[in-house]
Amino acid sequence: MATIRDIAKNAKVSSSTVSRVLNKDSTLSVSEETKSKIIMIADELGYQTMRKRKYKELKNKNTEKLLSFHFRLSSKNRTIPIFFHCVRELKKSLR
Repeated sequence: MATIRDIAKNAKVSSSTVSRVLNKDSTLSVSEETKSKIIMIADELGYQTMRKRKYKELKNKNTEKLLSFHFRLSSKNRTIPIFFHCVRELKKSLR
């Protein structure tokens, strides 16, 4: 997982500049070329904001809970037909 420091090192700018560019700080005075370069490097490195990472982690945890619930139900032969549809759609959305 890429960090702001990784992006700054590759772009040869400070980490505060990267942070301000990624947060769309309107008071930042850097060239459009530098902004584009930072955004391009962030994309190449797969940078994700903390909010996105936390959302993905939460989504994965909730999926695991849902699937473990499914397996508990199925092991007791008490599966709910609509539940299979939900699990299938959930798996699709995670791909």
